Amino acid sequence: MNKIDNIANFLDNNSKKCLAINGSWGIGKTYLWKEVENKLSKDKKVVYIDLFGKESYKQILEEIVVSLHGDYNKITKTTFKGLEGLVKSISGGLIDIDSDAIFSFLKKEDFYNIIVIVCFDNIERKSDNLSLKEILGLVNLLKEEKECNVVVIFHEEELKEQDNNLAKNNKEKQTKQYNSKNWYQIYKEKVIDIVK
Repeated sequence: MNKIDNIANFLDNNSKKCLAINGSWGIGKTYLWKEVENKLSKDKKVVYIDLFGKESYKQILEEIVVSLHGDYNKITKTTFKGLEGLVKSISGGLIDIDSDAIFSFLKKEDFYNIIVIVCFDNIERKSDNLSLKEILGLVNLLKEEKECNVVVIFHEEELKEQDNNLAKNNKEKQTKQYNSKNWYQIYKEKVIDIVK
Protein backbone atom coordinates (compact mmCIF):
# COMPACT_ATOMS: atom_id res chain seq x y z
CA MET A 1 0.00 0.00 0.00
CA ASN A 2 1.46 3.41 -0.96
CA LYS A 3 1.48 6.60 1.12
CA ILE A 4 -1.70 7.99 -0.50
CA ASP A 5 -3.63 4.78 0.21
CA ASN A 6 -2.25 4.63 3.76
CA ILE A 7 -3.42 8.15 4.56
CA ALA A 8 -6.84 7.64 2.94
CA ASN A 9 -7.23 4.36 4.83
CA PHE A 10 -6.30 6.01 8.13
CA LEU A 11 -8.86 8.81 7.61
CA ASP A 12 -11.57 6.44 6.39
CA ASN A 13 -11.19 4.06 9.33
CA ASN A 14 -10.74 6.47 12.22
CA SER A 15 -12.60 9.38 13.74
CA LYS A 16 -11.56 12.24 15.98
CA LYS A 17 -7.97 12.11 14.68
CA CYS A 18 -5.54 14.75 13.42
CA LEU A 19 -3.03 13.92 10.73
CA ALA A 20 -0.12 16.31 10.14
CA ILE A 21 1.64 16.59 6.79
CA ASN A 22 4.91 18.43 7.38
CA GLY A 23 7.55 19.29 4.82
CA SER A 24 9.35 22.02 2.94
CA TRP A 25 7.71 24.17 0.29
CA GLY A 26 7.44 22.75 -3.19
CA ILE A 27 7.65 19.06 -2.34
CA GLY A 28 3.99 18.43 -3.19
CA LYS A 29 2.19 18.37 0.17
CA THR A 30 -1.00 19.93 -1.25
CA TYR A 31 -0.80 17.69 -4.32
CA LEU A 32 -0.48 14.68 -2.00
CA TRP A 33 -3.58 15.84 -0.11
CA LYS A 34 -5.60 16.21 -3.33
CA GLU A 35 -4.62 12.66 -4.30
CA VAL A 36 -5.69 11.41 -0.85
CA GLU A 37 -8.98 13.29 -1.14
CA ASN A 38 -9.74 11.43 -4.39
CA LYS A 39 -9.20 8.09 -2.60
CA LEU A 40 -11.45 8.82 0.38
CA SER A 41 -14.81 7.14 0.80
CA LYS A 42 -17.59 8.98 -1.00
CA ASP A 43 -19.59 9.19 2.24
CA LYS A 44 -17.00 11.63 3.63
CA LYS A 45 -17.54 15.39 3.36
CA VAL A 46 -14.15 17.03 2.87
CA VAL A 47 -13.66 20.69 3.75
CA TYR A 48 -10.42 22.21 2.43
CA ILE A 49 -9.34 25.50 4.01
CA ASP A 50 -6.31 27.34 2.65
CA LEU A 51 -5.03 29.52 5.51
CA PHE A 52 -2.94 31.73 3.20
CA GLY A 53 -3.57 35.29 4.41
CA LYS A 54 -6.43 34.34 6.74
CA GLU A 55 -6.85 37.14 9.26
CA SER A 56 -9.15 35.69 11.89
CA TYR A 57 -10.64 32.64 13.51
CA LYS A 58 -14.06 33.94 12.38
CA GLN A 59 -13.05 33.79 8.70
CA ILE A 60 -12.10 30.14 9.08
CA LEU A 61 -15.30 29.25 10.93
CA GLU A 62 -17.45 30.91 8.29
CA GLU A 63 -15.61 29.07 5.52
CA ILE A 64 -16.21 25.73 7.26
CA VAL A 65 -19.91 26.53 7.69
CA VAL A 66 -20.23 27.59 4.03
CA SER A 67 -18.53 24.38 2.89
CA LEU A 68 -20.81 22.22 5.00
CA HIS A 69 -24.13 23.95 4.49
CA GLY A 70 -23.85 26.21 1.44
CA ASP A 71 -27.03 28.28 1.03
CA TYR A 72 -28.22 27.31 4.52
CA ASN A 73 -25.28 29.28 5.86
CA LYS A 74 -26.23 32.41 3.88
CA ILE A 75 -29.65 32.38 5.52
CA THR A 76 -28.14 31.71 8.95
CA LYS A 77 -25.52 34.42 8.50
CA THR A 78 -28.08 36.98 7.33
CA THR A 79 -30.40 36.12 10.21
CA PHE A 80 -27.52 36.27 12.67
CA LYS A 81 -26.33 39.66 11.40
CA GLY A 82 -29.90 41.00 11.61
CA LEU A 83 -30.27 39.63 15.14
CA GLU A 84 -26.89 41.08 16.12
CA GLY A 85 -27.94 44.55 14.87
CA LEU A 86 -31.36 44.32 16.54
CA VAL A 87 -29.90 43.32 19.92
CA LYS A 88 -27.30 46.11 19.72
CA SER A 89 -29.91 48.75 18.87
CA ILE A 90 -32.43 47.61 21.50
CA SER A 91 -29.76 47.50 24.18
CA GLY A 92 -28.33 50.86 23.16
CA GLY A 93 -25.07 49.15 22.28
CA LEU A 94 -24.66 47.66 25.76
CA ILE A 95 -25.07 44.07 24.60
CA ASP A 96 -22.60 42.90 22.03
CA ILE A 97 -23.09 39.46 20.45
CA ASP A 98 -19.83 37.70 19.72
CA SER A 99 -19.78 37.28 15.95
CA ASP A 100 -17.93 33.97 16.32
CA ALA A 101 -21.18 32.59 17.76
CA ILE A 102 -22.23 31.75 14.19
CA PHE A 103 -20.32 28.48 14.57
CA SER A 104 -22.32 27.57 17.66
CA PHE A 105 -25.36 27.19 15.39
CA LEU A 106 -23.67 24.03 14.23
CA LYS A 107 -24.42 21.81 17.17
CA LYS A 108 -22.78 18.43 17.47
CA GLU A 109 -25.95 16.87 16.01
CA ASP A 110 -25.40 18.78 12.74
CA PHE A 111 -22.28 16.68 12.21
CA TYR A 112 -23.88 13.29 12.99
CA ASN A 113 -25.18 12.65 9.49
CA ILE A 114 -22.09 14.14 7.86
CA ILE A 115 -18.74 12.43 8.24
CA VAL A 116 -16.43 15.40 8.01
CA ILE A 117 -12.72 15.69 7.30
CA VAL A 118 -11.32 19.22 7.56
CA CYS A 119 -7.97 20.03 5.95
CA PHE A 120 -6.04 23.18 6.94
CA ASP A 121 -3.31 23.97 4.41
CA ASN A 122 -0.57 26.64 4.42
CA ILE A 123 -0.59 27.16 8.17
CA GLU A 124 2.75 28.98 7.93
CA ARG A 125 1.24 31.44 5.41
CA LYS A 126 -1.52 32.69 7.69
CA SER A 127 -1.73 36.36 8.65
CA ASP A 128 0.20 37.47 11.74
CA ASN A 129 -3.20 38.44 13.22
CA LEU A 130 -4.18 34.78 13.46
CA SER A 131 -2.26 32.88 16.11
CA LEU A 132 -1.24 29.24 15.88
CA LYS A 133 -2.82 28.73 19.27
CA GLU A 134 -6.21 29.68 17.77
CA ILE A 135 -5.73 27.29 14.86
CA LEU A 136 -4.78 24.44 17.19
CA GLY A 137 -7.74 25.26 19.43
CA LEU A 138 -10.02 24.97 16.40
CA VAL A 139 -8.39 21.67 15.40
CA ASN A 140 -9.04 20.34 18.89
CA LEU A 141 -12.65 21.62 18.86
CA LEU A 142 -13.32 19.94 15.52
CA LYS A 143 -11.84 16.67 16.76
CA GLU A 144 -13.32 16.49 20.23
CA GLU A 145 -16.64 18.34 19.98
CA LYS A 146 -17.58 17.84 16.32
CA GLU A 147 -15.98 14.38 15.96
CA CYS A 148 -14.20 15.32 12.72
CA ASN A 149 -10.92 14.11 11.38
CA VAL A 150 -8.53 16.99 10.73
CA VAL A 151 -5.52 17.25 8.45
CA VAL A 152 -2.95 20.03 8.95
CA ILE A 153 -0.42 20.82 6.24
CA PHE A 154 2.55 22.99 7.14
CA HIS A 155 6.28 23.65 6.89
CA GLU A 156 7.66 23.55 10.43
CA GLU A 157 10.99 25.16 9.54
CA GLU A 158 9.22 28.16 8.01
CA LEU A 159 7.19 28.60 11.21
CA LYS A 160 10.44 28.64 13.21
CA GLU A 161 11.95 31.22 10.84
CA GLN A 162 8.87 33.43 11.18
CA ASP A 163 9.29 33.33 14.95
CA ASN A 164 12.95 34.27 14.69
CA ASN A 165 12.03 37.24 12.48
CA LEU A 166 9.31 38.31 14.92
CA ALA A 167 11.79 38.12 17.77
CA LYS A 168 14.23 40.37 15.93
CA ASN A 169 11.62 42.89 14.81
CA ASN A 170 9.23 43.17 17.70
CA LYS A 171 9.69 41.35 21.00
CA GLU A 172 6.39 42.66 22.43
CA LYS A 173 4.43 41.41 19.44
CA GLN A 174 6.10 38.01 19.67
CA THR A 175 5.15 37.82 23.32
CA LYS A 176 1.51 38.46 22.40
CA GLN A 177 1.57 36.02 19.49
CA TYR A 178 1.77 32.32 20.12
CA ASN A 179 5.31 31.04 19.86
CA SER A 180 5.27 28.72 16.85
CA LYS A 181 8.79 27.47 17.62
CA ASN A 182 7.36 25.39 20.39
CA TRP A 183 3.73 24.88 19.30
CA TYR A 184 4.39 21.54 17.67
CA GLN A 185 6.37 20.19 20.61
CA ILE A 186 3.92 21.45 23.23
CA TYR A 187 0.66 20.43 21.55
CA LYS A 188 1.55 17.53 19.28
CA GLU A 189 0.56 14.89 21.84
CA LYS A 190 -2.77 16.58 22.57
CA VAL A 191 -3.75 17.66 19.04
CA ILE A 192 -1.81 15.63 16.46
CA ASP A 193 -2.22 11.88 16.27
CA ILE A 194 0.01 10.99 13.34
CA VAL A 195 2.64 12.78 11.22
CA LYS A 196 3.41 12.00 7.58
